[in-house]
Parts: sequence; C-alpha cells; structure tokens
Amino acid sequence: MRCVESSRICATEHTQRYYNSSEWKIQRPDGSSMPVCEYAAALAMTEQRVVRDVEMGVEKPDGDICWLSVTASPIPLEDYGVAIAYVDITKRKQAQDRLKASLREKEVLLAEIHHRVKNNLYVVSSLLELQMDWVNDPHAKAALEDSCNRVSSMALAHENLYRTHDFAEIDFGEYVQQLAADLLATYKPGSSHMVRLNFDGDSIFLSLDQAIPCGLLLNELITNALKHGFPDGFSGHLYIRMTQLADHKVEIAVGNDGNRLPPDFDLQHSSSMGLRLVMMFVEQLMGKLELERGDITWFKVDFRQKYTKISQSG
Repeated sequence: MRCVESSRICATEHTQRYYNSSEWKIQRPDGSSMPVCEYAAALAMTEQRVVRDVEMGVEKPDGDICWLSVTASPIPLEDYGVAIAYVDITKRKQAQDRLKASLREKEVLLAEIHHRVKNNLYVVSSLLELQMDWVNDPHAKAALEDSCNRVSSMALAHENLYRTHDFAEIDFGEYVQQLAADLLATYKPGSSHMVRLNFDGDSIFLSLDQAIPCGLLLNELITNALKHGFPDGFSGHLYIRMTQLADHKVEIAVGNDGNRLPPDFDLQHSSSMGLRLVMMFVEQLMGKLELERGDITWFKVDFRQKYTKISQSG
C-alpha cells in the first residue's frame, strides 16, 4: 500500500510540471536556449499534428546536457494533452562533436600547408627574378622569366585555396583572370602596345590536381599569345573563354587577334618548349587540344572535370 501511495505521489508531482515550466532548461542543437514554442509537445498541441525528431538538449541538475530526439503527437481525447516519445542521442551528438572538432583541426592544418607551399613557391619565383638581373643573354633571361611565371601560376592556385578556405576546389574563373592580368603586366607593361583582356566564362570549379596542370597550360598559351601574337608595337585583344559543356566537361579557349600563325605551323610537331608543355598538360588532364585559325587564332582545350560542386549537386 505504501508503495502504491508513493507511486501516486510521484506521478502527481510529475504531471504537475507543465511543459512550459521554468524548471525545464532546454537547448537548441546550436547551444542557444530553446523557447517553449519550439518544444515538440508545444508544437503538437498548438498545431494539432504529429511533430517528429525535434532535437532538444535537456540540462540535468549536475549541469550536463542530455540530448533527446523527441516526437510528440496530440491525443484526440478530452482532457488529454500529447503523447511523447524520445530517444537518447547524447552519445551520437558527442561523437558528432568530436568529428567536427577533428575536421576543424584538419582544415587548419590544410590551410597552413597551402599557405607555406604558396610562400615557398613565391620565394622560388623571387630567386629566379633575382637571377635574371645577373643574366645578360636575352634567351637565358627569357627562359628564366618563363620559369618564374610557371612557378607563380602554381603559387596562385595555392593562394586561392588558402584565401577561400575551400580545400576541395578552386573557382577557376577567378584564378584565370588573375593569372592573365599578372602575365599582361609582365609581358606588356607599356601603353604603346596595349593588349586588352576579353574574358568570358561560366562558373567553373576544379579540384587542385586539375587546377595546377590547367593553370600551367593556360600560362603557356597566354604567354605564347602575348609574346608571338603581339610583338613590340602591336595592339589588340587577348581572349579567354571558359564554357561548361554537357556531361561535366569543360572547354577552355585562349585566342588573340594579333599576328597569325604561319601556314606551315604544325601543332603536333612544334619544337616550341611552351607548346610541348601544353601537350604534356593536356595529356595529364586526359583532354583534347584543338587549333582554330581565322581572324582570331584559338587554342581550345576540353577535358572532363573530376570532383566539382556542379557534379556533387547534380
């Protein structure tokens, strides 16, 4: 009899604590205080519907948080409120928090790696520039300048990754415009032979293992266009076009309206160091290179993207 009476008292005490009692200390998943109107029970009562899987953190007397996934359903009987079912998800939440902390640590480490790689590449580029000051042979000086720009194009990719904190992909359109502007400043700094950049591109994202060879490839194509399409005294336009094709393929084209290629020019058998590198990078991308002659001389490269935001969302 005593046990039965005790049970009745406990049941009475429990039912007398209303869902909106100040004794409850409930948190949202983000750690902020959850208002009463967001409780699963309150939503079920006020909206007269089943409310499922509401995550609620209940503060215990010792200050620890017990995380519950709560489902509440209104009871369609007079003088009754809601039926509540819950699952203790505290261990799952703790595991998720540990995983998030580990990911944050890895992101910080990756950011530091890209930052250091970028800095080291810029140091190499600066050393090459210093070496150029001691070289009198124009051919050797030009070779050092080209090497300097190749190193800088790689550093630029790591700089973009570090700046955006997206370590999976690079916004390649932004990268290409910056690369082209840097090369224009290097090869055509004077106003007497103005070359204007005409950029037209879709929003394209590339993984680092594709962005590096593609950036080096563009470095060679843009450099060749500026050096051979626009010798001293020539003005015109440098065109860069980026197009997202079907089936996650990309076409990147570099063109110029300056000097045309000689009629006997053979893309596949060119002895130019720059074009030999272009062919090597195209092969690395498993792509295809095409030359189109006309008022504008176009070099077009198409290849399939690997991991991209577009393919992930699709």
